[in-house]
Amino acid sequence: MKSKLPESSYRTQSADTSLEAEKALFERLRELRPWQKAEMLRALNRSARELALAGLGARHPDAGEAELRVLLAEQYIGREGVARVLGGQPRRRPH
Repeated sequence: MKSKLPESSYRTQSADTSLEAEKALFERLRELRPWQKAEMLRALNRSARELALAGLGARHPDAGEAELRVLLAEQYIGREGVARVLGGQPRRRPH
């Protein structure tokens, strides 16, 4: 299948990627089966969650795993959302 990228005005997604490399990537992505794309998304989400937890751990070195997961959930759905899920009052933020 030929690439449908207009060569004259198209800019690659990253400045350090050639047009040829990006075309090859897009061609490969088009060839993937839906389950392969879903697996890629699961892996990306897992990596993003692990990086977010690592960042929270660096900012809250005394927090345990459970507290870090609550902090992560707060980033996704807010303190009030976490309180609704856990059935309590929103946590106070430490000063």
